[in-house]
Amino acid sequence: MPVEFVSPGQINAQLPSNTPTGTAHLRIAVNGVQGPETNFWVTEAVPALFNLDGTRAIGVNEDGSPNGPDSPVKAGHLLTVYLTGAAKNLPWSATIGGQAAVNSSMNLVPSLIGVYQVAVVGPPNLTS
Repeated sequence: MPVEFVSPGQINAQLPSNTPTGTAHLRIAVNGVQGPETNFWVTEAVPALFNLDGTRAIGVNEDGSPNGPDSPVKAGHLLTVYLTGAAKNLPWSATIGGQAAVNSSMNLVPSLIGVYQVAVVGPPNLTS
């Protein structure tokens, strides 16, 4: 598996896309010494935006400012958000303020396993 991050209490890695759903088994080896086998559950990927508080997506406005109440995206301007659990070849859409946003691009972030950067343009009738 591609490994992204390792610390004494955490390992971030990406499961191969052909991993079947259900119970899976994992064993970690360090310097050739194998640890105990651990079971975990695998489900199908479900897209999810990274968020700050469970209600507000982490986003960056076209000018580089963090998107938020004091710095909202403007009509016709670019907003970039981040998500996981997607696949580049799947159809997708986005709404901002209940209005269809113009889909611009969705690409993997090269330095982060399984993280996508999605760029959309605010709808022309977007209000504050």
